[in-house]
Amino acid sequence: MITSLFSYEIKFSKDFSKSIKQDLLVANVSIQVKKEDEVYVNGAVSKFAEYITSFSGDIEKNNSKYSVYPRYAYVNGEAILKSYNGNLEYEFRSKDEESLNELLKQIILLKDGQDEVITVRSLSWKIDEKELDSIFDELRIDAISWIKDYQKVLSKKINSTCKINDISFNTNYNRYSPRVQMNAVSNNKASFANMPKLEQTNKNVNYNVNYVLECRWLYAQETMKLLNMLLL
Repeated sequence: MITSLFSYEIKFSKDFSKSIKQDLLVANVSIQVKKEDEVYVNGAVSKFAEYITSFSGDIEKNNSKYSVYPRYAYVNGEAILKSYNGNLEYEFRSKDEESLNELLKQIILLKDGQDEVITVRSLSWKIDEKELDSIFDELRIDAISWIKDYQKVLSKKINSTCKINDISFNTNYNRYSPRVQMNAVSNNKASFANMPKLEQTNKNVNYNVNYVLECRWLYAQETMKLLNMLLL
């Protein structure tokens, strides 16, 4: 693209990447209690919540739901109490796989009868947010350093003066690795121990960077200087 009589633009993109080990294990857990006895439901929900709160492992525990409510059925316009429902939902995060697995195991062992259902919805490795931000910062610095060096080399090779007009960054990263679904453990205390070990792998963090350079031919610059001198 010609931007003036003596200059032109060069547009291109380049990928920058870094491989890093995913070291943050994330689990989503749902606990449901259903029974006609309100006292039992409240007690069961409290049992799980208190145990999770008191667990001393190095685990971040985010409680997104804690509720106990009556469930009614309507027959001929009359509300009939069917049961009380209790719900707990958590997201657990930890870099200590053994500690998180122990917490999940103990939660499942607290299950008492068919009125209590525990579902470990998924388990996945990811990169910690702060560490990921740091990686993106490093890749941005690499991308800027690279274009500055390239600008100098290109100017020399094509006998031009090139300057950087624009740099834009596009991330290409899925923060979660494939998840292991674990719904089956909700009805079987022993099944958790038989779940396959979730492989901890490296993952590529990618930055696609778009560059725009403007180059001006050296002889054109000399011509412009000469014309200016003649006009004086």
